[in-house]
Amino acid sequence: MRQIDFGKHQSDNLRAWASNLRDTVWDAIKENLKNRDRTQNYLISDNDLFIPFIDTYVSGIIVHPMESYFLDLGKRIYHEVVEQYENDNSVKVNKEHLFFALSMLSIRCGDEINAMTFWELAQKENEYTNNFAPTGLNNTINLLQSKFTTILAPIKLNYDENKLIKSLRPHFNFIDDFQTVLSSLSDLHKAHFLSCGLKQVHILQKLRTYSDLHVVKIFAQELVNSLCVLNESLLKDKGLQGTTIGGLMNDIFSTYPLVGIHLGQSGNSSGVYSIGKVNFYSKYDKFINHIENNITDEHKLKADILYALHQLRNEALHLIDDTRKYYNDVELFEKTIGLLFICVSVINKL
Repeated sequence: MRQIDFGKHQSDNLRAWASNLRDTVWDAIKENLKNRDRTQNYLISDNDLFIPFIDTYVSGIIVHPMESYFLDLGKRIYHEVVEQYENDNSVKVNKEHLFFALSMLSIRCGDEINAMTFWELAQKENEYTNNFAPTGLNNTINLLQSKFTTILAPIKLNYDENKLIKSLRPHFNFIDDFQTVLSSLSDLHKAHFLSCGLKQVHILQKLRTYSDLHVVKIFAQELVNSLCVLNESLLKDKGLQGTTIGGLMNDIFSTYPLVGIHLGQSGNSSGVYSIGKVNFYSKYDKFINHIENNITDEHKLKADILYALHQLRNEALHLIDDTRKYYNDVELFEKTIGLLFICVSVINKL
């Protein structure tokens, strides 16, 4: 009984602390809004309105890791306090820093959709406040990644620490870091690549921790699928002939001979295509080990990675199969994700 009472006491204390914290932040922001000039839209100084919330969540997660609580509190402040103020006074508040804080918290909570939504909303607020013309998604991400580099830190770290990327990057200069790849892409490809980076942060944590759970592997497989789609779209943007992945690869053979000579063509089983689809799937672990430890020629590595994209794309997008080798090998799953991230650099450097 004494242990149960102690737990209840701790729970009550935490509940009281959270409630008091909410009320304090809530009241402080309401007071800041009350003292704001109610006749002007989108003031640069409006960012200071949200200091009570931002300071509290920064210090709060150090003392008590409650990111989801602060994310929920921030959303409620936005919808129940700020929007109410805007409606009551027919005025628009610059919410850039509030949206930025919500984007950061969304990353920490593993919510990549809200992370990117609030990121883009923050830039929209910046545009309205500074009377910029709408920049579109590409410039939105460019401007925010230069202004708020903190938001990319966990994404960059997980990209750099992916086992295959970490193994190959020191030996092959064409494999760019996350920031460089992100900056090289355009419009929706940039958002797609960023979304994949966000997903990897939390998928790899869970994959390494709960290696035997199928639900985690399903989310990891969705990341593989998404990266396959991104890479196929990037190939089409190169102006290659062909509407299918096979046709695109055959055009690489003739358009980029330094890589093509190693890649070969699927129709006549030349180059790396001589491995054959059956052998690729049955000996996939050996294929990854080979490109990681035995290939020294840059163009040969690019060819092998493009070939793997072709095979993975056809398998991943047409079939759910828990017998595939990487599905039941956490390290191989991580390296498969890394291979498809590397493929973006390969396509960029063709």
